[in-house]
Amino acid sequence: MQQRNDLTGKPSLMKELNIGLIKEALTKYQSATRVELSSITGISQPTVNLLIKQLLKERIVISVGTIQPARGRKAEVFALNNKRYLIASLIVTENEFQYAISDMNLNRESSATFPRNPDSTFSEQLCSIVRLMLEQNKYVRAISVGVPGAVSEAGQVFAIPHIPEWERVNLKSLLEREFGLPVLLVNDINAIAVGYAGSVQTGVQDLVYLHVENNGIGAGIIINGRLYPGFTSFAGEIGYMQVEAGKKTEDMLADTNPSQRTALLEAIATNIICVLNPEKIVIGGKDIPDSLYEHVQKGSFMQLPEEIMPQIVIIDSNLDFYFQGLGEMGRKLLDKDIHLA
Repeated sequence: MQQRNDLTGKPSLMKELNIGLIKEALTKYQSATRVELSSITGISQPTVNLLIKQLLKERIVISVGTIQPARGRKAEVFALNNKRYLIASLIVTENEFQYAISDMNLNRESSATFPRNPDSTFSEQLCSIVRLMLEQNKYVRAISVGVPGAVSEAGQVFAIPHIPEWERVNLKSLLEREFGLPVLLVNDINAIAVGYAGSVQTGVQDLVYLHVENNGIGAGIIINGRLYPGFTSFAGEIGYMQVEAGKKTEDMLADTNPSQRTALLEAIATNIICVLNPEKIVIGGKDIPDSLYEHVQKGSFMQLPEEIMPQIVIIDSNLDFYFQGLGEMGRKLLDKDIHLA
C-alpha cells in the first residue's frame, strides 16, 4: 500500500510508467485505438488521450488510419513510429568502411562504402564517416561498430593485428565523446553470429558461427539465444586454439593445403561439438575449401555419433547477417524500457 502512495505522489514517475505501458502494448499488438490501449493497459481513457497526444508530438507513435467499430464513430489507430530513431551500423576492415542506416525494424534506409584512405588514421576516417552519416540522417540515435578484433565489455579493442593503431584503444569512449550518442563496439564474427541467430531462417537457441578468412579463424557463440563473449570477451578466438600441441590453429591454416585445411576444420568443429554441443554450426568466410562443401553434402563431415551431431550449414555470404547483428545490438541501446529483440 505504501508503494502505491509513493507512486501517486510522483506524477512524473506515473507518467513515465504509463508511457512505458503504452509502448509495450503497441510493441506486442502492433497497433491499437485509444479505447483498446485503455483496455490493455488499465490506464484511464482521458490519460491515454493525453499521452497519445504527447507521443504523437514527439514522433514516438504515428497514426496509421481509422477503423469503423461495430457501434459508434470511427476510431483512430496508432502504432509505434519505427522511424522515430535511426541506427547507424558500421563495418570496419583493414581495406574499407561500410555503413548502413536502418530504422527500428532494421529496414535499411541507406548504405555506402568508403575505401581506406591511407592519408588519414583509422580513427580520423571513422569519425569523418560518422560525422557525414549524422549530417545526412538527423534521427540517428545509436552507433554500432564492428571491428576485426576482440572487444572488452568497456569498449577497448585488443588482438586486432590488421589495425594495430587500435590495439588497446577504447574506441567506444572515443566515439561517445566525439558524437554524444550511445555506441556499441563489437567483434565482427560475434556480430555475424548474432545476425544469423536472429534471422527468420534459424529459430535455434544454441549455435556456433565459424569464420575462415585470410588464414584466420574465429567463432561467435550463441547460448540460450544470447551472445556468449566469455569472461574477458575472448570467447571464440579459435585462432589461438591448439589442435596439435605447440601449434596455433591460425598458423596451421597458413601452412596446410586444401585437403589438410578441411581435416583441420573438422577437428576444430569436433572440439566445439564435444565442448558446447550446439544445435547448429554455421561456417562462413572467403577461404572455405571446396572439399569441405563435399564432406558436408555427403554427411561425412566428422566421425561422431549421429544422434549428437548438430546441423552443419555453410553460407556463401555473411554481409547481410553482419549488418543484421550490428543493427540488433545497436537497437538495444534505444528504448530500453521495451523489449524489442
